[in-house]
Amino acid sequence: MSEPFFYVIGQVDYNFGQIRDARNQCLQLTDFIMTIDNPLDETQKTELINYRQELRDITNYSTADEAVENFPSHPEWLSDWVIMPE
Repeated sequence: MSEPFFYVIGQVDYNFGQIRDARNQCLQLTDFIMTIDNPLDETQKTELINYRQELRDITNYSTADEAVENFPSHPEWLSDWVIMPE
């Protein structure tokens, strides 16, 4: 898994504020695709729904550092739609 876009080399202690900010940014960048008339196929819709759910669940980890280690990667095809943070 690649490091989340907010990963800072050498940083040891992350906080949930950083995690929430990163999560909210990713959710906001994908909000427009969640409309009823989006042109995604069923596989893409499912991948996007799952990705967004993983983002919402990221604060369920017991520590922020654990959340960083498990921060979800966006579906590859999403980069064709939106400039996602890398």
